[in-house]
Amino acid sequence: MAEMNLLRSDVTGSFGAHTGVRAKGKSIIKGKIWSKAPPNALQTNSLRAFEGLNRIASAVAKKYWYWLGFTQGNKHKHNVVASKFKIMVETHRFYPPRLSEVIPLGDKISLSDYHIDPISGKIELKVKAELPEIVSGRQSVLVMIFNGTGHIYYCERMKTPVLEVSMYAPVTTDFPYYAMAFSSTKEGKKIRLGNLAYQMTLPDNVFYTEPHTKIKWWTVAPNYLYGEGAGLSTEETTLVVDDTIG
Repeated sequence: MAEMNLLRSDVTGSFGAHTGVRAKGKSIIKGKIWSKAPPNALQTNSLRAFEGLNRIASAVAKKYWYWLGFTQGNKHKHNVVASKFKIMVETHRFYPPRLSEVIPLGDKISLSDYHIDPISGKIELKVKAELPEIVSGRQSVLVMIFNGTGHIYYCERMKTPVLEVSMYAPVTTDFPYYAMAFSSTKEGKKIRLGNLAYQMTLPDNVFYTEPHTKIKWWTVAPNYLYGEGAGLSTEETTLVVDDTIG
């Protein structure tokens, strides 16, 4: 409700899309700017992409801050990581492989035997790091497993040159799954990040029968799923629901 003081010609309160306020001894009427229109697809995709980025940034900052070599300043640690890793958001989508533009790819870390079983929820991954200074404490490796929304399943430091992950977690068939690792090396008072390695996979042995569920996987890489209702082709089986195979 708005009130008008006729003697001072003041308007205070809200009326419609306007609000009366006093500033610097003057009466000012301000307009409200808002939109009741629902967000469009690009806005929704951007929101989801930044949610994925923030999940990754939060986990990395919590588990690996000391080994990043970033300067905190007056920011929260996860905001610093998100700022450094924002390249993972590409044209309104969450695309983790672009992190290679910030952390150089290398051949010192290998990821193998990466499997996701959506029925049992079992996640398996073998990581081998040819970095002898891990034992001495001058090098470190962060290993992550997460899905296409940035939901973290595993985020830990390697303490030995070989790591085998075998765990159970709630797994869905809605997104691709990423395994990612990178190294940190102490060089004097500085830390250098490098040897980024990643794999993207779909859950093993996923079969659909009519009426099939909606498949929401998407990626720009060939032979992977994207869009709602898609096909999957592997050495074991071929499934085509419609013609949206990349």
